[in-house]
Amino acid sequence: MRAVKFATKEELEQLRREFPAGCRIVLDSMDDPYTKIPVGTHGTCKGVDDAGNVMASWDIGSSLSVAFGADCCHRVASETEAKETLECLGKSQHSGLRLATRCPRCGVEITEDNRLLAVSRFAHILICENCGTEEALISISGLKPMPLLEWAVLNPEKKPKSQEVTTVCYGEKKIWKTRIEALKFFWQAVQECDGSERDRYINVYTKLKLGFDVCSDGEEF
Repeated sequence: MRAVKFATKEELEQLRREFPAGCRIVLDSMDDPYTKIPVGTHGTCKGVDDAGNVMASWDIGSSLSVAFGADCCHRVASETEAKETLECLGKSQHSGLRLATRCPRCGVEITEDNRLLAVSRFAHILICENCGTEEALISISGLKPMPLLEWAVLNPEKKPKSQEVTTVCYGEKKIWKTRIEALKFFWQAVQECDGSERDRYINVYTKLKLGFDVCSDGEEF
């Protein structure tokens, strides 16, 4: 039988910062002769209890906790692990085991106007339609995609960023409900014009892609 150990107050605070509920974890070791959870198994952290044990929902179906002082796990920490864990979540989407209410990529709530129907180009998992369109634009334009480690589902402690964005072009200021709407508009504009007009649209489009909250065509406003 394993000796029971308890975390100190300071250790508990550190563990709860490191393993917030909802984050994705990977099992490193488990000192339990009766466990059937293989090392390397991915799962979702359900929080840290008062003894310092990391509560988990493992992708293979087990809910055995990672015991403080005896077992070891780590938070998903590389692009390779991120892709693997996202695709584990993707399998549960397709099997109907996990009914997502938020997009795993951007973190916004799923609605009738923005459904969870697009397959990501960078991991086999369903994302919202807006994110699917954004990934398509990224691929077309040759820009660097969002790192998988920055996806919302891997960072539950962070609030989803507001999708609202402001553009200013030819002195006209417009507030868009979502960044993707603005991206689609200005990408189309870039394709349909040339010369200095095209340069203006490229300025706005580039700032949108870089994540600016206010994107102008280069002139003061």
